[in-house]
Amino acid sequence: MPIANTSPTLATVMSKCFLRAAFANSEHSAYTFPWPKAMLGSAAHQVLESVYKGEIAVRNEAEAILQISGLWENALEEQRARILDNPIQQAFLSRFGEAQKWPGYSLRRARTVLRALSIWREVSAGASRYAANLSAAGAAEERLSAFDGRLRGRLDKVFTNRDGVHLIDYKTGSIYDERSEGERQAIKADYVNQLLIYAAMYHNERGVWPVSAILEPLEGSLEEITIYPEEAIQAARKALDFLSKYNKMIADGALISDFAAKTLEPCRLCSFKAFCEPFWDMAFTPDEEMEWRHIQGSVKNIEKLPSGDIQLEIKVEKGNVEHGVWSILFARPEWFCEPDELDATGDVRFINLRPHNLARRILIANIYSELWHCRQRGIL
Repeated sequence: MPIANTSPTLATVMSKCFLRAAFANSEHSAYTFPWPKAMLGSAAHQVLESVYKGEIAVRNEAEAILQISGLWENALEEQRARILDNPIQQAFLSRFGEAQKWPGYSLRRARTVLRALSIWREVSAGASRYAANLSAAGAAEERLSAFDGRLRGRLDKVFTNRDGVHLIDYKTGSIYDERSEGERQAIKADYVNQLLIYAAMYHNERGVWPVSAILEPLEGSLEEITIYPEEAIQAARKALDFLSKYNKMIADGALISDFAAKTLEPCRLCSFKAFCEPFWDMAFTPDEEMEWRHIQGSVKNIEKLPSGDIQLEIKVEKGNVEHGVWSILFARPEWFCEPDELDATGDVRFINLRPHNLARRILIANIYSELWHCRQRGIL
């Protein structure tokens, strides 16, 4: 279906794969699995926003820590509440148990509390980490609708001082490109591009150009990016061009394959692999390009091992392994389905399998793996 407006984040998605943008704008988004890491990141982001808004109204650090901890718990509850009506997402998340047992929970919580406490100190003192002459006063959240409503988004914070307007964007993960070389790490290009788009949006709506944009990670130093109007305008135009091109393809009745990425790179972190036919039809060769293994095939045999594990024999017809018969080991088969369900389905798709012994063609279904019954779920 057509997309009425885009955002800096959606523009990043469109720049890599139109089909991913289409899935995100459809009912398919209800069939994506909520990874705890992403939910913890969203909760951390929410806590920082609340502290910036001045929701911690206490005078000493002990009380501030208690209130920040309460904000953290509330934010996590809100994250979980969003999937209460989705049994598929609920079932996946239940594998990880209570939030305190999620991978990375303790570290993410500690970093969030420390960062939030630092922000509380500054807000309470009327100071700012951004610049010596930058007032702590400013909009805690700024919603923008620019270019006739075709570009929309939300800025985390906007500061104004004698130098001009400064945009603030919180990030709960790394802001650096892991592939960058040299002594100084390069900021992720997608993050820079998103800030440039926000700057163009701010100017289009307010008539003032921001002088800089600041990335604030949960841990580590701030990174300030100088805003050059020409670059910002170009970034915004590209975002709008992507939107126009996408909608024209929809109107012209383009094939699904025309919307898909032509390389594997955008597929690595995509949540829509299970029902993305162009992904499964991609003529890639089995290699180490992707950390996880994703396969489609038919169930040939089911065996319960003496250890209590379940082993499936799958005749693989598609995926990023060599075609042929492979064994899939289940340490926790109840995470996926009952064995008799598998026996009746025929074609299945597995997402996020871990290699165990590639020479012997053995893969492991782990806590992050997905099993899709192709015909029952209407995938094929």
